[in-house]
Amino acid sequence: MKKKALLILAVILACSMRVYGEYQESVTVTNHISTGNVDIRLSEYQQDGKSVREYRDPGVVLPGEEISKIVRVENLGEPAYVRIKVSWANDREGIESLQDKDLLGIGKDWKKAGEYYYYKKPLKKRESVDFMKGLRIPAEWDSSHSLQNISLAFRADAIQARNMSPDFSAMSPWGNQTILASIKESPGESEKLPAKDSLLTVVFQGEAHKLLALPEDFFKNFGTIMPGDTFSDQVYLVNKTKESTEILFAIQLDSPSPEELALLNALELRISYNGNPIYKGNLTAEKLKSGISLGNYGPGEAGYLDFSVHMPTKLDNAYAVLTASEKWIFTVKGKETQPVKPEEARINPNPSTPLTESYKGYEPVKTGDDTPVLLFARCAFFGIVTGLFVFMLKKRRRL
Repeated sequence: MKKKALLILAVILACSMRVYGEYQESVTVTNHISTGNVDIRLSEYQQDGKSVREYRDPGVVLPGEEISKIVRVENLGEPAYVRIKVSWANDREGIESLQDKDLLGIGKDWKKAGEYYYYKKPLKKRESVDFMKGLRIPAEWDSSHSLQNISLAFRADAIQARNMSPDFSAMSPWGNQTILASIKESPGESEKLPAKDSLLTVVFQGEAHKLLALPEDFFKNFGTIMPGDTFSDQVYLVNKTKESTEILFAIQLDSPSPEELALLNALELRISYNGNPIYKGNLTAEKLKSGISLGNYGPGEAGYLDFSVHMPTKLDNAYAVLTASEKWIFTVKGKETQPVKPEEARINPNPSTPLTESYKGYEPVKTGDDTPVLLFARCAFFGIVTGLFVFMLKKRRRL
């Protein structure tokens, strides 16, 4: 009887054993980076009663006559400073031509320095400013000025306002800057605008070992980046489960185009974890492709991943209006310390490949029977072993 009782107890213990296993869960954040552009448009209008229309050459003019000529600069790109150069031409040698003093309605915020008129305020995107309102033919001109053809030309330049501090007391307020032609059109309303300080988080939580990341883009707070810009942010990582886990971090690219790859190679990325530098280089981050460990997190432990993206000042218009992306992959893995319920079971079909956020694993096929299959199998196994043991004892006694 004692032997039978011990055997029954062994079967009960076997059936009540907890099921332990390993888990691996990953979440992918796709970060997008966009560059801005410096782009302006120069237009000429004239007053026509109470309305304004495109400028038309007035033809023959007389001494003392005033001509409506509105010269307007519109900013189509990122915030920028603008300047205008006025050029005169006359087909009669030795005859006085028109001069800058004959221009009418130049605003007080325009300052003449050297060959240019500089506007002292930066123009926002889609903002415009008028340089002048018209010109006057000198009243003192006599018949010696008749039949001369005078032409007037305007050239407008722009330079980004960000990371720029003009000195309007100098002869060259913009310094020794090289002005390049704008080779790309600026986007319309589809420009990338910064978010309102979205909190970046990676959270490991729940008995189902779910890894969550918010928002979907960790560069969301940046907006467009311009030469000289440095954007910084911080990711908060926390383990909200009752068990310790290791957190891994990797950066991967999805077949970028040559233009995207050029941008990723040109931009500079720095990453530190809890104050310790872990990466410095371009955004392709080849060193982080295979992933690195951010260490083990105990229950309730948290950490901080600080990062910054810098666009070198030397980058020119060839890098304007470009967008590129890269994936930041966070992975947790460890061993279960709680019973695994069938409805929570996960199988990673390829442990060497990080899982995406949309991955939910594979669940057992629902048959209408909620009996724990693995637990039943253990009971059956130990039942068979017990039966064989009892059978061998009885057979031995008969012998």
